[in-house]
Amino acid sequence: MFSRRSVDILVSIRPLVAPDEKIHIMKQNIKECIGKMDLMINLGSGPTIDNGFELAKRNMEVFIEDSKIPLFIKSYEETAEDKGRYRFILATELRPDMFWEVLMPSLPLEQVRYMDLEGQHIGSFYRIYVDGGSWIWLYGLINELNGIVSELN
Repeated sequence: MFSRRSVDILVSIRPLVAPDEKIHIMKQNIKECIGKMDLMINLGSGPTIDNGFELAKRNMEVFIEDSKIPLFIKSYEETAEDKGRYRFILATELRPDMFWEVLMPSLPLEQVRYMDLEGQHIGSFYRIYVDGGSWIWLYGLINELNGIVSELN
């Protein structure tokens, strides 16, 4: 326990490091931390141009085909989200209690549908959102490869 006098002494002690040196040390620590951390940039997840509901719906039909399980559009909204994506709710007859929310951009299919084909560069494709997560088309598909079919059994 400190007495009143020892508290006064503690309060009046000046820092051992000058302010300029503190700033230098802080900058050095930040540089070291940045050098050790992984940086992930989520390209294609920002706002998109809104080309209308019909284009997003055509994209969704291809997405359903690519998923390779019997999916159907349960509901949708014809008004774009703030990022230029349209909301679709997908369901399957295999499990009537399961459904997925997909936010599909209304961009040309070649700007959205990344399938790891020759000449495709993953960083140049816009992302879709499946149940709130940001995905490149191939990895957002609702299928066996992405672990969904095991949940249906």
